Amino acid sequence: SAYVLTIAYFSFLPYHLNSITFFNWIERTTNTTTFPQFISINGLFLAIAFSWCIYSVYPFITDQNSIRFSAKHLTKKIYRSHPKFLALIFITVLLFGYLIVALSSGMLGGAIPISILMILLLVGSCIFVFKNSKSSYSDSFFPCLLAIGAFSLVIGVDIWRIEGDIDRMNTVFKFYLNVWIILGIAAAYFLYNLLNQLSFSLKSTFSYCWVIFIFLLVSSGLIYTVFGTVDRLQDRFYNSVPAFTLDGYEFMRDGIYKDEKGDINLSADMAAVRWLRDNIEGSPVILEGVTPTYRWGGRISVHTGLPTVIGWEWHQQQQRWEYRNEINSRMADVNAIYTTPGFELAGNLIDKYEVKYIVIGEVEKLYYPSDGLRKIYEGLGGKLEKIYDAEGVIIMKVQDL
Repeated sequence: SAYVLTIAYFSFLPYHLNSITFFNWIERTTNTTTFPQFISINGLFLAIAFSWCIYSVYPFITDQNSIRFSAKHLTKKIYRSHPKFLALIFITVLLFGYLIVALSSGMLGGAIPISILMILLLVGSCIFVFKNSKSSYSDSFFPCLLAIGAFSLVIGVDIWRIEGDIDRMNTVFKFYLNVWIILGIAAAYFLYNLLNQLSFSLKSTFSYCWVIFIFLLVSSGLIYTVFGTVDRLQDRFYNSVPAFTLDGYEFMRDGIYKDEKGDINLSADMAAVRWLRDNIEGSPVILEGVTPTYRWGGRISVHTGLPTVIGWEWHQQQQRWEYRNEINSRMADVNAIYTTPGFELAGNLIDKYEVKYIVIGEVEKLYYPSDGLRKIYEGLGGKLEKIYDAEGVIIMKVQDL
């Protein structure tokens, strides 16, 4: 672990030396994951991991010699330390009762009790597999460690969050994505071994029901892959008829974004994006309009990768918390370029940010007055040259004077 961490740190040393993190500690979380939420997210992996745990200990449980030995051993233990044994039983039952009350009342949410249970089952499975293994190593140890690590992350997210987070939104985004991937890898191993080692027979009612159950879980999980994209597009865009394609930009072909100020034709912006990709070299700075967060602002920079003067307001402020005044200043400057009718101020601001291309599309027409845009159309006194004009989108190039 130390070797891997050392290599990872020095490999990204330029990043560590030149980056600043304003929120770099943890604090108590504000909310937790409910039981239905946890099942809806990780229910498939949970069912597979639970099945593997039961299967791994099943031979030990059904071993009659082990049962006799365990019963005999247990009887001796009870006889020798009766009070301690009763106290242990009492504490276990009491803790189990507290766990049920906490789960039902929502005190611990739904993720913590389930994750603790799965960690205990996985640890127990590793012990049983190790005792029954002929060698000192089993290939099931590593997938178990992955699953234990994933469930430990789930517990951590229900206790702490990254400081400064909105509730715990970004904390869940970052960690639950990793939990999903890690549990997916472990569950794939567990499912493969279950299908490979278990001699399933349709004559066995239990085996038959288990196969059907897992098949239904996998099928239901795949529903989102097909229909989730459709619902997501319908939440954000109108007149977008998604086709079954690998082209992630298919939704922009006929899509309409309904901004509070008016409709925006996505196909027009996409045509401009493709033109910039095909004709612009390097990483020149582009200028585009500023909108409130979670609207269509910043679309040219996002879909071309070219730098812009200012991106989404809140994301920029959140990631540069101590430089919020600079963010606000940049937003004001961008608005001034598109708004003020005079040439001088706009020209000075363009030079200040070394802007090379200025975009005027539906976003800019909705958010800025025509008097302010007219000076850009007219070339800003010879400073700008029109290089693109299609479907209502215009791109002006800043001349090297």
